[in-house]
Amino acid sequence: MRTYKEIENFIEWSEEDKDQFAVSVIKGLVMDGVRNANSGHTGGAMSSADFVYVLFTDFLNFDPNNPKWFNRDRFVLSAGHESMLFTQFYI
Repeated sequence: MRTYKEIENFIEWSEEDKDQFAVSVIKGLVMDGVRNANSGHTGGAMSSADFVYVLFTDFLNFDPNNPKWFNRDRFVLSAGHESMLFTQFYI
């Protein structure tokens, strides 16, 4: 994956580069969130970032502008150690 400094603008990025960059940003936000909270675990959230990104971008049907849409898909996260990952998708 190329870094953002190697490319003049994001239009030149391949879809794979964009996806990998997005997952890297999510993992960075998880680390920052745990550090800022001075509490929590990064392992579970960082290891799940890849599949949760694919799940949310390619498979789940939802509309952030209409959270009461009856026919939306629901995502239930029951692992408390991964709660920091969940917050990255809803900020």
